[in-house]
Amino acid sequence: MTLTGDNRILLGRGLMLNPKSFPQAPLASLAAKDPAMPGTYRVDKPEEAIYLAGTVCNLGLPGARIYGHWIVDVLPRLYKTLGHGLVIDHYVMGETRKPWQNDILKAVGVAEDKFLFWDARQYRLEAERLVVPTFARISSELHEEFMDVHIFLREKHAASELGSPATDKLFIARAEGGNRQLANRDAVEAVFADHGFEIFRPELWPFVEQIKKLARAAVVAGECGSGMHNTVFCRPGTRVGVLQSSANLSFLQGQIALHAQHDLYYLIGMPIDPKEAYLKSSWRVDIADAHRFIAMLS
Repeated sequence: MTLTGDNRILLGRGLMLNPKSFPQAPLASLAAKDPAMPGTYRVDKPEEAIYLAGTVCNLGLPGARIYGHWIVDVLPRLYKTLGHGLVIDHYVMGETRKPWQNDILKAVGVAEDKFLFWDARQYRLEAERLVVPTFARISSELHEEFMDVHIFLREKHAASELGSPATDKLFIARAEGGNRQLANRDAVEAVFADHGFEIFRPELWPFVEQIKKLARAAVVAGECGSGMHNTVFCRPGTRVGVLQSSANLSFLQGQIALHAQHDLYYLIGMPIDPKEAYLKSSWRVDIADAHRFIAMLS
């Protein structure tokens, strides 16, 4: 990425950065044009600053408090930095720390005290030297190096599992609450359980144990979302079935399957009220379709 003298940014496609992320505004300020104007926004700069000496690697991004974003966005960028040979004094994230994030950092091999979480809404961070690693994703498009970190974690933490054939069948259930709730979830889970699937709730398992579970799986199905991003830890050839609403046709799971060499199947459900269908609306799956879908996966 090149900053020019006339307040322009030149982007190479290999950076995986969307040009729309950069408003047409002077680079001297974080404040873009009037937020009432189409296509622009405003970010207020906090008055109080935290200064960090040495080399700082900023891994922050929108959605960084969500587990799935750590899998598809944070981890590939962290791994790229670790493999580059740079001496990083601090890794920083403009969010408050969560316990599961510590599990992930430990699994990768980054000491907790090297990672600084701070509230970017209250403080701004000033670094002596700043590194911002390349993004590995734009929407549903993944960089060719996306899987490197996930293969590393699978081989590091699931070596014993990889010595035996994958045989398990998992149904990954989304956590309660949040958006895009599957209205007949209990009935759908019961169908999969009747066909020998273990109902797997990733948020109840330590991160390393999640990796082992996925490495043992021959078939994985589940609702589209953060939990299904865990299929990055499945072996090549795993059969993956994604349930998602027609109001939320995301293709990220398709890109994961392409790069991870999975056989991918979709079961599309319908919004509860088609007249009010939108990205975050509740939806349901036809139970007869679920039976046919399991037969395809098997």
